[in-house]
Amino acid sequence: MTTIESDDVRDRRIDRFITLAGGQDLPHPGGTLGKHLHRVGDTLRRWGEEPDVVDAGRLHAAYGTQGFAVPNAEMATHDHVRRFVSPYSERLIDLYCRCDRAPSYASWDSAAPFVVDRDNGSRIALNDAERRALIALTVANEMDVLRHDRKLADAHGSTLRRIFNRWRPWLCAAAQADLDIWNTEI
Repeated sequence: MTTIESDDVRDRRIDRFITLAGGQDLPHPGGTLGKHLHRVGDTLRRWGEEPDVVDAGRLHAAYGTQGFAVPNAEMATHDHVRRFVSPYSERLIDLYCRCDRAPSYASWDSAAPFVVDRDNGSRIALNDAERRALIALTVANEMDVLRHDRKLADAHGSTLRRIFNRWRPWLCAAAQADLDIWNTEI
């Protein structure tokens, strides 16, 4: 379900959302949340991910995540986010933001992957495309965060390395190559 708009058009629209939500000013490892979101999207694009996945990467924290609070509650509505990205991108953003990481990640290399909703504990089954997209988004996100925060890298790097290497079959060749480099850095 890929959009037909150019990368530039989608990037400008998403940048507008990030600016309106205040993400350009929120501190985050590597500068600001806005810079981080753009780096994640750029990584996903470089890996050859579909535009909808790239867009989800650029707004993956729109509703807040387990590791980052809601940037701007007024902007963090499903209807509002859908004004800036496709329904499929918004679905990925929603799944990513809902994700209770430990139990969800443990299922992503199983025959029946799911996201555990961190608010109510329910399980949301993932299809293969969602699993692959969420794995790519998660790897791109965490690689960026840990490259910019040594304390987090020291605390979580070895655990994430093990998890990400289990997920290799769902990563494209470019992502696997970046993971190999990241494994030597962390």
